[in-house]
Amino acid sequence: MDIIIGTHSVGKTTLLKEIDKTHPELYTSDGFSRPLQESLKGLEPVYIQKVLNELTLWRWKQDIEKKNCIFGRSIIDCIVYSRILFPDLQVRSLVKELETSRKQVRNYFYLPIEFELQKDGIRPEDIAFQKQVDEDFYDLMARYNLDAVTLTGSVEERLEKFNKYV
Repeated sequence: MDIIIGTHSVGKTTLLKEIDKTHPELYTSDGFSRPLQESLKGLEPVYIQKVLNELTLWRWKQDIEKKNCIFGRSIIDCIVYSRILFPDLQVRSLVKELETSRKQVRNYFYLPIEFELQKDGIRPEDIAFQKQVDEDFYDLMARYNLDAVTLTGSVEERLEKFNKYV
């Protein structure tokens, strides 16, 4: 499994769509976040996060050893967003799974903030929040020694660098 990590609105979904076009042999997934938030609108945000965490953890455990999968959302996202948005929400099971299985991930690809935040009515639109989440992703990568490849530049440049690793 390969994982693309980074805060919201850095181009993970856009890159995944390009990977899907150029690598039909790979299974790509953008995760549960947007569809879940859309379908559970009106419910308490902490409840939505709990459901998202459980679904994402289940998916992680199903696919951790598969070499032909690339995900744009993972338990890493759940850990970061839960800690920021809901500090009292327990994420021990997510952290434990990350600690025990992180080396089974073939590649971690980190997308930094390079573009203007895209507003879609689902994701938070606060730039300061986006930067805070990005810092927490960076801190988590350092804390768990996740050796991530940073993908920068245009979609084409990111895809070209990605191609060198898969």
